[in-house]
Amino acid sequence: MAAEKISHTIRAQLYGELAKFAKAGFGLDKAFAAIADQRGGHSRIRRIARSAALHLEAGGTIADSLKQAEYGMSALEYSMIEAAESGGVLETGFRHLADHF
Repeated sequence: MAAEKISHTIRAQLYGELAKFAKAGFGLDKAFAAIADQRGGHSRIRRIARSAALHLEAGGTIADSLKQAEYGMSALEYSMIEAAESGGVLETGFRHLADHF
């Protein structure tokens, strides 16, 4: 199954939401679950969050879990999230991506 590419606007919303949860100190497992359950949120963002939550629960990294959600993640996005995750600065990484898009 090929990745379904999402717009820059949706990417900005996704990364903005993740930055807010990271800033609030939520674990990404809880953040993905909360985003997946949001009513009124964009359906594609909810699907990405559900998929990423499953991969994270199976032991994947945050970067790999989002990549496995198959939304056409670029190398830039992957590298930024991977670096933010390993450096313990997820909020900053997600905020940079939200601002980028």
